[in-house]
Amino acid sequence: MSEASDPTLKPAWAVVCGLIRNEANALRQATELARLQQDGLIEGVVFATWFGEFAKYPAVTRAFRDLGASLIESQEPSVKMVGHAMHQAKALSLALSVCPDERMVLKIRPDIVPINDMMRDVVSGHRMRAQGRRVAPTLFRRPVFAHSGFIFWPFYLNDIYYFGQKEDLLRIADVDLKAEMLYNELAPEQFFHLAPVLDHCAAIRGFMRIQRGVRVGDRRANERYQRILLSSPFWPGVWGAYMRLLCDNYYVGYTADDHVWSDDNLAAFGRFRLRDLLRRPDEMPQLEFARGAAAPIFHSVGWALAGVRGAYRSCRMGEAVKEAAAAAYRPFHETPIFPDPEAQRLAEKLKRTFSGYAARIRLNDGASLCRVEGGAERVTLIAGGDEAQHLHAEVNALRRRVDELTHALGRRGGQT
Repeated sequence: MSEASDPTLKPAWAVVCGLIRNEANALRQATELARLQQDGLIEGVVFATWFGEFAKYPAVTRAFRDLGASLIESQEPSVKMVGHAMHQAKALSLALSVCPDERMVLKIRPDIVPINDMMRDVVSGHRMRAQGRRVAPTLFRRPVFAHSGFIFWPFYLNDIYYFGQKEDLLRIADVDLKAEMLYNELAPEQFFHLAPVLDHCAAIRGFMRIQRGVRVGDRRANERYQRILLSSPFWPGVWGAYMRLLCDNYYVGYTADDHVWSDDNLAAFGRFRLRDLLRRPDEMPQLEFARGAAAPIFHSVGWALAGVRGAYRSCRMGEAVKEAAAAAYRPFHETPIFPDPEAQRLAEKLKRTFSGYAARIRLNDGASLCRVEGGAERVTLIAGGDEAQHLHAEVNALRRRVDELTHALGRRGGQT
């Protein structure tokens, strides 16, 4: 593609999706988007939400109209999935339909985390073009930016915002209801970022049938789960595939990518073995240990690149991960009825360890009748009527407040 026809040289678009909830934050988002418009980095803005939301927040509506934003209201879905994943998918798909083809798009929420100056290199396309010179994306047409993610929960990437080409974000928005029935305990963020992955990577697909989801606030259970993964012969193959696909398709966080991919940055991982990602993440570049979840979170792809290139201290797991990364796209037969035997053994161990756990594969019970377990689908119908809607909104507000307090307590090192 010639530079003259490169669509990344055109200003990006921004889509704001979801309920407003916090008027002050939404107004700050409008102010920051106006700055990006004035600087020529953002050409158009789209705001997609549900019927009646703009009428509840007239100041926000005026602020976005002043930007020349396209305002979209539609019927709120009557089907509720975990984390309102279907709601998010509908709003994002409608917003993207307004954006011109082959444009870069910044997806944000109106209720949290206003845009900051660190996003300018992302929105300008500078980092995306630099990353495109390093890798040839396999899931997307162009590399996608994400804020952060979990190391032991594949493609659990923070949904605060992401930035990618319109056509690629449409793939991320392709949430499929049957994923809730075929895969295990997906987080809302995984519904989106796994959408392009599951058809392309058998190792990830096989693992997602047996995953145990992260439990925010349950430090002991999360720690035990991650240690069980590290003891399983099945996990290195999943981990290596996750690392490879992440490096090939994403750039993450605010650290300069030239540094993330530098020999010096990768050499810093050489003091550690792979299992130290759980034990000592705070000592590693661009990683932190999330106290509330008792799990490491990454703010660049450096940890994954080190695994792909074998930069960690030599150990048996490191060699297995590097080998799996090289074979990440190799097809192999995997179904819920005929899963990998090591996946079966891992699922059986998880079932013995955690009450209420049930994998969505056939367990090795020796019976001629195949039994595929799995918990009840987390899909409900939202009741109609003003009173039901009011109660529904109150429950959501309380849930978010509990999550905020749990996160704050965890960062102080407290027990929940």
